[in-house]
Amino acid sequence: MFRYDVQAEIWVYPGKGGWHFVTLPPELGARIKTATAGMARPWGSLGVEAIIGQTRWRTSLFPDKKSGSLLLP
Repeated sequence: MFRYDVQAEIWVYPGKGGWHFVTLPPELGARIKTATAGMARPWGSLGVEAIIGQTRWRTSLFPDKKSGSLLLP
């Protein structure tokens, strides 16, 4: 299991649903991609547990072509 601490801005997808995302810093995205090579699920997603304060949830990281990094919904 890997653990990474991230400080990043939360942004809202401009489409229906108002999904909130964090774009991981490119250098962290590259480290995660290297560490998890061959473990990605369909669409390049990686299962993760995210934690903000006392709130935990299971979600996935998704590759982002625009930034070249990973997105956390």
